[in-house]
Amino acid sequence: MKIVYGPFFPDYPHRIKSNYGWKIHISAILTNAIQIARKFLTLNQKYHFDFKIISSIPYLEQMNMGYFGNSQVGKFITIYPDQSAVTETLELLYYYFHNDVGIRVGSDISYKQGLNVYYRYGTLLDDVENIDKRDKKLKPSSNVEKFMIIVSSVTIVFPPDILS
Repeated sequence: MKIVYGPFFPDYPHRIKSNYGWKIHISAILTNAIQIARKFLTLNQKYHFDFKIISSIPYLEQMNMGYFGNSQVGKFITIYPDQSAVTETLELLYYYFHNDVGIRVGSDISYKQGLNVYYRYGTLLDDVENIDKRDKKLKPSSNVEKFMIIVSSVTIVFPPDILS
């Protein structure tokens, strides 16, 4: 297990094998992000989900304001569940997070009309086969990917000034 400081996470191995599948987003606002992160990371010590998390409160603020594009609003934590256990994972996350407030993730479906657990089917990995047939160019990836990296089983320690 590694301790991570600062705004960016190093790359960690993951178990994602397919370019496409279900993904789950947990939304947060600035006032509950640390609490949600702690709750998720504690839960993840048991379940070992592949996930990515926005790396700092300032980046979360920018994301929720749409600075990285409207498609990224609300995506504080992205979970890549075992594709054979998506419903069970949604139920588990809903149980732990249904009382927390988040920001609407416009591209996703709200699970049980909750306030911060969302899901959708989409791209999981950079798809080198994802080439536009019209001009034969690779479709661009999202700007936000430089701020978020898939991580698995990591303990995050935010700098003391963020926690106060």
